[in-house]
Amino acid sequence: MDPNSLFLPVVLHSDMVFYVHTGSGKLSWTEENELKTTDLRRGDVYRLKEGAVFFIQSNLETETERQKLRINAIFSDSNTDMHEPYSSIRDMVIGFDKKVLQAAFKVPEEEIEELLNQEKPSAIIHGISRSRKTSWEMETKILGSLMGSRTYNAFELNKKKGKGSARLFNLFKEGKDFENCNGWSTTVTGKKLSALKGTGIGLFMVNLTTGSMMGPHWNPMATEIAVVLQGRGMVHMACAGGGSNETGCMNTRFEVEEGDVFVVPRFHPMAQMAFNNETFVFMGFSDSERRNHPQYLAGQASVLRTLSEDVLAAAFNVENTTMERLLASQHDSVILGKGEPKTEVEHENEGDDVYAWEIIRLV
Repeated sequence: MDPNSLFLPVVLHSDMVFYVHTGSGKLSWTEENELKTTDLRRGDVYRLKEGAVFFIQSNLETETERQKLRINAIFSDSNTDMHEPYSSIRDMVIGFDKKVLQAAFKVPEEEIEELLNQEKPSAIIHGISRSRKTSWEMETKILGSLMGSRTYNAFELNKKKGKGSARLFNLFKEGKDFENCNGWSTTVTGKKLSALKGTGIGLFMVNLTTGSMMGPHWNPMATEIAVVLQGRGMVHMACAGGGSNETGCMNTRFEVEEGDVFVVPRFHPMAQMAFNNETFVFMGFSDSERRNHPQYLAGQASVLRTLSEDVLAAAFNVENTTMERLLASQHDSVILGKGEPKTEVEHENEGDDVYAWEIIRLV
C-alpha cells in the first residue's frame, strides 16, 4: 500500500495471522460488536479471527520516509466452501435489490440508488475524494447496522483510542531466541502471543549476515512457509528418505531473492545460506503455534552430539576418529559462519561447485 491508501473493508472467511514488513498505518477491525483500532509498525505481528471485518489505512509519511505499507499474511484452513480467504463488505451488501436494502436500512431511496450505481472500486484506493467519501460513509453506516451496534466513521478513527487500541507483538522489540556474530533468529508461538492459540500458526524470522549459514536442521513439528525480505541466498533441502526416486522426493537446492516464497515440509532437513556479498533475511509462518524445537545436525547444538560416537560411526560406516573430528571441529552453533556460498559470478566461473562449504551429506 502506498502512503495515504486505504485497504477497503473485507469479511474474513478464516483466521488471518500477519506480519508488517515495512511502513506504518492503522488497523481497524470488528470484535464483539465493537470496532477496534491500533497502530501498525514494522515488525508487528497480529491475528484476526474468522468472521471479523477489517480494513487498513497506511500513514501519510514525510517525503524522506515514504515507505509502502507491506504486510505478509497467512490464512488458516476454513471449514467453509469459499475459495477466497475474505469477501468485500461491499459485495456482501450489493447483492440485495433496492427494496430489500431500503427496508433493511430505512434510508431514502436516493441513498440506496447512489450506493448501487457506483462502480466497484479496487481493493486498495489511493486517498479518499469528497465524492467517494460520501459513498464510503454510507457503507460504514451499513457496517454498523450489520454489527448491531452504533455506526462508526471510518475516516475519524485516528481520534478513537483508549479501549479500542490493542497491543501488538513486535518481533524487533522482543528478545531474540538465538543471536551470535553470524546472525539471529526468533520465533513467535502461542506462548509468546496468546492470540495465536487455536490458530495452528506460528511465525519466525532469520537474519543471516554475509556468508553465514543457518546450520543443517529439521523441524520435528511443523512445515515452514518462508518469504524472503532482504538480500539473496541459497536454500538446500534434503529428503528424509535419502532423496531417491523411490520416495518421490529429491534433494534440491535453489537460489532465492527478495519477494520469493519457499516451503520446507516437516522432517525435511534444510540449510539456508547467505551469499558472501550480502545479507539474507527471511520470515515466515509454520503450521504449529507450539514451539518447534528444531533439531540441528552440525555445530555445538547438534543432536548428533547427544548420541554415542560408536553408534554414529557404525551408522555412517566410518572410523570412530573420523566421527570424533566431525563432531568437534565446528565451534559455532545454530548459525554458522565458516565458509560461504559462492556469489553468482563465482558460481558461473566454477561450474557446478556452488559452495565454499564442505558439507557432509547426513541423509
